[in-house]
Amino acid sequence: MSDAEPRIYAYGIIRLGDGGTSPAPMDGLGGRPVRMISRGGLAALISDLTRQEGNRIDDVFSDPALVKDMVLDHHRVLQSMVEQYTVLPLRFGAVFASDDSIAAALEARHEALCEALERLDGAYEWGIKIFGDRTILLRRLREGSPTVRAAREQIAATSEGRAFFLRRKLEQISEEEIEHDIGRCIAASLQSLASTARAAATLKTQPRAIHGRADDMVWNGAYLVARDSEERFFECVAALKQANGPSGFDYECTGPWPPSSFAECRMGASDEP
Repeated sequence: MSDAEPRIYAYGIIRLGDGGTSPAPMDGLGGRPVRMISRGGLAALISDLTRQEGNRIDDVFSDPALVKDMVLDHHRVLQSMVEQYTVLPLRFGAVFASDDSIAAALEARHEALCEALERLDGAYEWGIKIFGDRTILLRRLREGSPTVRAAREQIAATSEGRAFFLRRKLEQISEEEIEHDIGRCIAASLQSLASTARAAATLKTQPRAIHGRADDMVWNGAYLVARDSEERFFECVAALKQANGPSGFDYECTGPWPPSSFAECRMGASDEP
């Protein structure tokens, strides 16, 4: 490798005084030890890259199987820290040329890194997924919507030829009203959850092939919740499940996670999106 080629992988930043002791020894990417580079009370959690993985920065991401393992290792290292430290996660793939370049980044970005850690201090990230069962939503729509009821009555009273077009129109109306109900449920849910959290982030919804459920994921997001507010947050989720379950909605809460969705600060050029 030349001096400019990436040699070091960085997981995240911690404050050395938070945990009282140094992190326990652990393995990171490819089973290589996680170590620390520290400056000014901050420490970067890092691992050395092998020549094969670090030959060029593009090579780090050239093998899908390797990338999958690296993502899991990246998350595992950060997850192991969240109960002992306030962790500022770096985006997956943050690589540096040397220990000195990491130390220089810690010094150059010291104020911004400290501010970012302060924003995350005393809080965990919790994931919330909202699911909608369209079978239940459609059944309740047929039972409760005056518009749908009137359209169904009109279909029953008309000729078969005209009924075909009316049924197509009814399908369109039903879909629009279902989407309206979904949007209304999401908006009300987010308003309730926001009152118990420090910050919120909207994430991409997942298809059934990924989430593995029979119903549809209609919203996916993350909340930064202070530890002294977690009970209120969980109570809010439970209340939403109880209130909206009969209407076909369900809520899935996961965590606690490293606050990756709220880590806005960057270390350097290799840590840019």
